[in-house]
Amino acid sequence: MSPAAFPDWGAYIAALPGQPRNIDKAAFTSEGAGTFHDLWRIAGYPGIGVLAGNGTIYNRATLGAIPINTVTQSKALYLGRVHLGCGSIGTPILYDRLTCNNSLVGNTIGAQVFTVPLVPSRHTMGRGVQIWGEIYLAIGATASSMGVTYVNQSGVGGRVAVYQHPANAETVNQLVRFELQGGDTGVRSASQLQISLSTGALGSMGITLLRRIAEVPVTLAGGSQTLGPAELGLPWVDPEACMAAMIFCSTTAMSFMEGSLNLVEGEPIPLDSM
Repeated sequence: MSPAAFPDWGAYIAALPGQPRNIDKAAFTSEGAGTFHDLWRIAGYPGIGVLAGNGTIYNRATLGAIPINTVTQSKALYLGRVHLGCGSIGTPILYDRLTCNNSLVGNTIGAQVFTVPLVPSRHTMGRGVQIWGEIYLAIGATASSMGVTYVNQSGVGGRVAVYQHPANAETVNQLVRFELQGGDTGVRSASQLQISLSTGALGSMGITLLRRIAEVPVTLAGGSQTLGPAELGLPWVDPEACMAAMIFCSTTAMSFMEGSLNLVEGEPIPLDSM
């Protein structure tokens, strides 16, 4: 526990319950074990998230976000506790959804330039920001290499993050990770997608920028996991964050995910330590 955020356990306890929130998502079909699946478009609570157009900046008011109330002036917000259960073994991941472009296709090898450059509104320095592909409609089963051009955390442009699309079609709502160039630790903005070979189907996909907040491994089907401040490390949550969830899957037929979390107010800590 960071002494800068809470000087002692008494200060942390006094901050509870903070902002208690629930999450409850319905069962879904994933690509299978070892893949990521977004819950942004899955029914439940919060409701199905909106895809609001190219270069959309997401925040706490976006439909589908886990609600966040206004934070006391001069205070910072942290994830102090989380309890999540799943009908299937998996690892739920809480993240801040920053922005996305949802008009990309899989059957063209020309550069697909984003209508609006993807600039994280709350993380302009790009610390910890990642690039993910989001599948809205299967894009085909021909293997290809995909590259997203981006500006890294140091402001260096012309960097390329890569995803190796396999010889099978991804599942709707699947998330695929684009690996940053060596040495890069974050993303300030992204500008285009280029595919080396047509995947064989138009499909529909997007490029989403996000920042992970916490991971909660559930190792028993139908089980749950509770993590407190010591296990979580009190991750910082921007007061304008569009909090959402994905899951690292263990099987194709993934059951429900439900649980609760507590956002607590503490003292700000230096950005460089986040």
